[in-house]
Amino acid sequence: MTVINALIFDEETGGMVADSQSSTPYRKYDISRKVLAIEHPCKTVLLIGGSGKSNILSEASTRLKYNLTQLDKYKVSDAADILTKICTEMKRTTIDEYLQNTFGINSNTALNGMAITNDGKNFSLDQQLKSMIIEAYTGQSKNIQEQFQGGFIVLGHAPQKRVGLYWVGFNDNSAISDPYASIGSGMDESDRVLYKFIKSLERDQRKNIDFKEGMETLIRATNASSEINQGVGGVPTINYFKKEKITTLKEDESRLA
Repeated sequence: MTVINALIFDEETGGMVADSQSSTPYRKYDISRKVLAIEHPCKTVLLIGGSGKSNILSEASTRLKYNLTQLDKYKVSDAADILTKICTEMKRTTIDEYLQNTFGINSNTALNGMAITNDGKNFSLDQQLKSMIIEAYTGQSKNIQEQFQGGFIVLGHAPQKRVGLYWVGFNDNSAISDPYASIGSGMDESDRVLYKFIKSLERDQRKNIDFKEGMETLIRATNASSEINQGVGGVPTINYFKKEKITTLKEDESRLA
């Protein structure tokens, strides 16, 4: 259960605020960090917020951070593409392992509808089993869908480029044309707050949002979700960047924000 909100203020500035609550079937915790902040020597900065299974999000974020350290320079769109490739690979690997562990077959077998006995002979799979295997192979089985629900918001700025905002899922990514985005189980209420704020601005103001007003709106949207959405709460994580510098407020500062 999560809410992550992002807003572009102007061509060089943006902010991201997320709740900090996570849970297990037995208890909840208010210590989760759901936003990854990345600064790079090429002066590209990224704020990446993830919604979904924490272990999947953490693994994808770790791989992304490593991949970006291997590059001399990159744009925000490049980071979104790399993260998409990582997510797709992780999902494909999980599906292959699920097919092997559940049905004893690999992806090639799933496609041709054949299996191999212990003595190396081929035999055809029955129709019901084929349907179950195809469902798993295409990622439509409940087990796979539960693991790979959600995705990421990527917000960032690269030198001589405008601030970029992207949605990254486990199959694809897309640029977000609006100046804001919200994901997670609390996005319904946050979206209302963010949309109302943007709508209240004149069109030319939407590309040059006052920093203080923008951050206040992000915090207000996150708090609104915490008030009515079960599983959203805790002290928010507050992040923003101005050009190549990222600032993340300390927990005590976030409590007073």
